[in-house]
Amino acid sequence: DTKYAGFGRKENKNNTAGVTGVSFAKEGKYRAYIYVNRKQIHLGVFDTLEEAAKARRVAEIKYFGPRQKMADEIKKTL
Repeated sequence: DTKYAGFGRKENKNNTAGVTGVSFAKEGKYRAYIYVNRKQIHLGVFDTLEEAAKARRVAEIKYFGPRQKMADEIKKTL
């Protein structure tokens, strides 16, 4: 299940930006972040929602990719 590794997490009901890990920042910009091991990692402030969402997706692959590979290998052995 991809949710195990952090990919495709359900969007929080309070999320107003519409993308998990993206929030509104000052002056109409968007802030991207990700939680890893209960710590928030700031990914940057972007002019558009699309740029912030892309940064979040790249971070998911970086931080959760190895964990997902491990989960997939365990599923194969079961």
